[in-house]
Amino acid sequence: MPDDPDGTFIAAILLSVLFAAIAALFAAGESALSVLSVSQLKRDADAGGRKARSLLKLVRAQESVVSPLQSGLLFCGLLGLSFCVTAFGSRAYEDAAGEMHRMLSCLLAALAYVLVFFLFCDILPKKGARHAGGQYAYRHARLISGLSKAAMPLLGFTNLTANCLLRLFRIDPHSLDDAVTEEEIMQMVGEGEEKGVIEETEKDMIANILDFNDITAGEVMTHRTDIAAVPDDADLGQVVAGAMEHGGSRVPV
Repeated sequence: MPDDPDGTFIAAILLSVLFAAIAALFAAGESALSVLSVSQLKRDADAGGRKARSLLKLVRAQESVVSPLQSGLLFCGLLGLSFCVTAFGSRAYEDAAGEMHRMLSCLLAALAYVLVFFLFCDILPKKGARHAGGQYAYRHARLISGLSKAAMPLLGFTNLTANCLLRLFRIDPHSLDDAVTEEEIMQMVGEGEEKGVIEETEKDMIANILDFNDITAGEVMTHRTDIAAVPDDADLGQVVAGAMEHGGSRVPV
């Protein structure tokens, strides 16, 4: 390990750890919001809950293609990775013999950081916040809101750049913003059933409603050759007998 007279190595390590810790906060906030019930938040917000109103805005912001907390997690992770590679790949091994050794040292440092990052800054914070449920979100509502606002400038810039690139290929970036497919609806319904928000009978009813849109009139109509009818001059006894024989509550004449 070479000397570090100007403190570059220590500074890079500290910055790498700092951004990794901030990324863990983004991950925990994102996971905590995902378990909140929108209907419950609306009821709490209507009752005058300030935290509920703030959390409701954050939950709705998370519904976009790239959410503020998700972009903050990614941005901090990449910054931490760059400082880690700078510290271990460039400074710590700057006297390595040959460019190949230097490249391998950078690669090993990057792999080690990625493994540690996913374990301690992504998976564990998300599982911990999800286990705590809504308590973590309500307890740290201001922190989550602050993190979301801090990531908004980056998200706004990247969205603007992406929209400009899409328009170059004659693609409207807002054409599919409000489009929701049946698969997405059923996925949300399935998640609601797992969380206990939606009952199984309600899930089946929603599925039947979506399937009804694909049914044609010919599939539900009875062919004229299969219709059990009575002649127009039949008396009441014949009508009752025909209804009892075929089991129908309505008998065409």
